[in-house]
Amino acid sequence: MANRPRWIMDGNYGGSLDLRLPAADTLIHLDFGTPVCFTRALRRAITGMGTLRGEEFGEGCPERLDWAFLRFVLTYRRSHRQGDLDRMSMFTGDLLRFASPKQLQMHLSDLSNYRQID
Repeated sequence: MANRPRWIMDGNYGGSLDLRLPAADTLIHLDFGTPVCFTRALRRAITGMGTLRGEEFGEGCPERLDWAFLRFVLTYRRSHRQGDLDRMSMFTGDLLRFASPKQLQMHLSDLSNYRQID
């Protein structure tokens, strides 16, 4: 994916972060707290139980309640966040970091005020 001229990847794929960052020109880091992340992950799993999310999951791989993933979300800030931040500190492109959904929403509102009209 990162070898294409234009792409967007989302999610916390720590194992491939070192491959993706050199190919990226912009990094948007949603550095939300554990309660927000856990609540959203749990809600997504429960409301989407048994369904497919577009092309995000492969054929025959429906949304499910994944206890290992939920445990990862609960422990991420303590066990993985600093390592990810260290790797992101080497990023030379544009870095946008948002610490809360409200901060992100304010940024998006600002962008909509400057949207070009064709």
